[in-house]
Amino acid sequence: MKIKYKNINGYLLPELELQNETNNHVNKYGLILLNYLKENKTAFYTEMLMRNELNSYLFSVGEEIEDRVNGLTKLLAEREGVNESLKSTNQLIWVRKMNGCKNRAEEIILNEMVFNL
Repeated sequence: MKIKYKNINGYLLPELELQNETNNHVNKYGLILLNYLKENKTAFYTEMLMRNELNSYLFSVGEEIEDRVNGLTKLLAEREGVNESLKSTNQLIWVRKMNGCKNRAEEIILNEMVFNL
């Protein structure tokens, strides 16, 4: 692997950049993970970046988080009785309850899969 360096104030720093490994786009959860890695796990972030595996990692973990959030949201909605009949009778209450279910599901899954790395 050839690494290019650039001179910045007398220091030779590697030119690291994300290369498009796949045509897949990183979703919201992948971007949350990216920010967490940059701020808290810089060694892991740099290693993945240098191996050119960061995009595929962010994409796969982001997709897994999204699937788990959707599944948990459905489960929480069923437990609380948020269904189509509520949606047809009072849409505002249905939206409020569904948003609450999704927020709780996101918090649970993100704490489990991102913030406890």
